[in-house]
Amino acid sequence: TTQNYISIGHNKLLESSGIETTREELTYDGFKIIRKGNIVFIAGYSDYGTLYGTYRFLNTTIKFRTYAKDEIYYEKTNEIPLYDYNETNAPAFEERMLSYYEVSGEELYRDRIHVKSHGQNWIYGSHSHFSIMPKATYYNTHPDWYSKDGNQLCLTHPEMKKEFIKNLKTIIQTHPTKDYILLGREDNNTFCNCTSCNEGVAKYGSKSGLDVVFVNSVAEEIENWLKVEDPNRKIIIGTFAYGPTLTSPAVYDETTKTYKPYCDEVKTRDNVIILIAPLQTNYTYSFLDPNNQMIKEAFEGWRVCTKEFAIWTYSANFYSYFNNFMNFHMYAKQYQELHQMGTISIVDQGPWDTNSPTFHELRCYLMSRLMWDPYLDTEDLIDDFLRHYYKEAYNALRKYYDTTKTYLEHLRIKYELDATCYVIYNKIEYWPQSYLNSLMDIFEEAKQAIEPLKEENPTEYETLLNRINEQSLSPRYYMLRFYQNTFTKAEQVKLIDEFEELTKANNITHWAESTNMAQGDQTIASFIKTLRRNIK
Repeated sequence: TTQNYISIGHNKLLESSGIETTREELTYDGFKIIRKGNIVFIAGYSDYGTLYGTYRFLNTTIKFRTYAKDEIYYEKTNEIPLYDYNETNAPAFEERMLSYYEVSGEELYRDRIHVKSHGQNWIYGSHSHFSIMPKATYYNTHPDWYSKDGNQLCLTHPEMKKEFIKNLKTIIQTHPTKDYILLGREDNNTFCNCTSCNEGVAKYGSKSGLDVVFVNSVAEEIENWLKVEDPNRKIIIGTFAYGPTLTSPAVYDETTKTYKPYCDEVKTRDNVIILIAPLQTNYTYSFLDPNNQMIKEAFEGWRVCTKEFAIWTYSANFYSYFNNFMNFHMYAKQYQELHQMGTISIVDQGPWDTNSPTFHELRCYLMSRLMWDPYLDTEDLIDDFLRHYYKEAYNALRKYYDTTKTYLEHLRIKYELDATCYVIYNKIEYWPQSYLNSLMDIFEEAKQAIEPLKEENPTEYETLLNRINEQSLSPRYYMLRFYQNTFTKAEQVKLIDEFEELTKANNITHWAESTNMAQGDQTIASFIKTLRRNIK
């Protein structure tokens, strides 16, 4: 044809073009943008790939970029050149998932930053043993199918495994569009210690070895069944390296300084992946850094037992949502390590149950870009985001970001407060009032910077003012927690009212993880009630 087209997706034009879009080349989400004559073809292996290719086309033509769900940039133009496109673009990780409150309910936002919600393509993406074998159904009649404490399955019981596989087939059939399933042990640190399981642990070198043998046998049955029932379908079956199964079923050879599988049976089948959930990681460092020795050993051991990984990472201090989790600088290094080790799926869990006033928009932007390409420059991405998201207030918010980064490094060195998931930051000695005042001064600078917009562009002014105020909630929180009574009664009422108004406006409902009650009631409502009760 001599006509001009932008051809999107799989259609008759693509069929006659000779352009192929295979999963082997593009993974599930990759795409091609190719010009042939006056036709520009945009197509992926999947509909998602085609969608992401379309956004890439918009980026190359009008500089379209999504920075947050409420911040999109593009250039206005009357003409777009017909570039000589010849791009093949596949993500470093096939599955890129964010478990964040800010992301979970926003499908358009996820699509624009090329990520999915946690478990979107997984039948089960977390602890699933009791979903497959419900205790309410089986425990009374078959208590021996479970560990003696009733907290886990008995992986060596032949009748349990037979029923497990039968139920799994039904579950797979009822989720015809899903590609992954995690056979995940329950979320506690116990393991069946019956005689048979103890013998299995001894035979295969570790609890993780016994777990892999169980999952391999299940995966083999499922693969053979699918060849008959649904030959075009492939299910990737995962199992947890988490808690008692974090340590790999590999042994370290002191002579060669390398790992090798404990035995052939603990090497995963081709349709099995290991989902590592390194909750104990110190995110100040990379996974393979000696400061993360246990995690480093886990990865290095698992690498010789499996071809591909999935990983569940964490980007939050679950004891303190109002304190920045300063691992921004480490994402690229960690993702590069994961890419080089054969990781195909990443889910990152942050504050999943509430928004938080600690640059969560920046975090989601940075992660989404680096999950696609971990070799991008982190500092360039951070600066680009801050400029586009805070606009006239950029200088002040850049200053705030840099100040908090430097101060948290000071706390890390002085008090050994590394970027780990469970550190109690709610101690007055960590937050001198002079430091908190200096942060509030930065926010005043930011407000002064946007003041002209109050008349010039009132809508933009209100947007930026709320973004500034959202970040100010972190020092406000510590100011009210530790220094409430240094203010007059009228000032306390005003500060508490502002804090309540801003947390509600930004959907911030908890100051720590809602399901972990180690520090008592962690709701903002309860915190505010206590503050009002303490007004003097």
